[in-house]
Amino acid sequence: MAVEPKSELILIVDDTPTNVAVISGALKQDGYRMKVATNGERALALAGAEDKPDLILLDIMMPGMDGYEVCQRLKVEPATRDIPVIFITALTESQDEETGFLAGAVDYVHKPFSAPIVRARVRTHLALQEALNQAREATRRADQARAREEEFRRQVERSRQQFELLSQISDALASSLDYETTLERVCRLAVPVLADWCTVDMLAADGTIDYVAAAHVDPENERVLLQLHDDYPPALDTSLPAAHVLRTGRSLLTPLIDEEVLRATTQDEEHFQRVNALHPTSVMGVPLLARGAVIGVMTLVSTRSDLRYDESDLPMVEEVAHRCAVAVDNARLYRRAREEAASREA
Repeated sequence: MAVEPKSELILIVDDTPTNVAVISGALKQDGYRMKVATNGERALALAGAEDKPDLILLDIMMPGMDGYEVCQRLKVEPATRDIPVIFITALTESQDEETGFLAGAVDYVHKPFSAPIVRARVRTHLALQEALNQAREATRRADQARAREEEFRRQVERSRQQFELLSQISDALASSLDYETTLERVCRLAVPVLADWCTVDMLAADGTIDYVAAAHVDPENERVLLQLHDDYPPALDTSLPAAHVLRTGRSLLTPLIDEEVLRATTQDEEHFQRVNALHPTSVMGVPLLARGAVIGVMTLVSTRSDLRYDESDLPMVEEVAHRCAVAVDNARLYRRAREEAASREA
């Protein structure tokens, strides 16, 4: 069974029962739903209810809160400011009308009123309000469409930058078998496209962690990072993100670094204060995997509020880490082969 659409709801605000009866009787002919308030407080309560009126017919001269104040309060509340208000009053001076319009009313009907005129004014302003609502909805949809288009363009530009970055990283990794140098180049390419600072740590044969490369958008902070490494050398049994990735062999994503997270990943108060001074906001750590073994970790950190890492960022960084791992493994195999050849010749 089809559900008929609800008719428009009219709120009649008047403290005189005769006026309410005449107005409601006239409006019934057009099938409107109606609610009645006999004072300003009740009018505000009904106007702010879940079933909001589509239009308010408001008397001015009422005991307590008058119609001007009711209208002014309606217009300052986001939930009710768009409801059209028509004053119906015995006040006929032009100054009274000006006060009403300044309070936010859309029309003014004088008493004694004509029922056909009231019905016509109500129809007119309901139609105007519907047209205004449709225009607002069209604007909202247009804004959403523009936002989607802008997001699409950002995604296209981001994909272009990532493709270009991967190409540059591949060239850097292929340029030398000195993987410490090439990893330094990779870090510098990753900043600031992917991060505000980037580090690479390698896992040595004896289980220690070697700090191989680092880059920061601020050269002074880059020196701070190196000093932090010297003062707080990473180890596998620490809570540092890089240590966690090296132990588990799995990527680590922390979208938001708050004080609790930072304290949990620093070793003491001084360490916390020094890292906090770098203003990290988000971090990713991804493992360098070669032939099924973890050989290192790449850590990327954002210091910007508009760059918070999420799951969509991991595939790109994991691809960078994979290419780095392959290059490091190939360089190590080449070194080992040369060492073995030299040993045989000796």
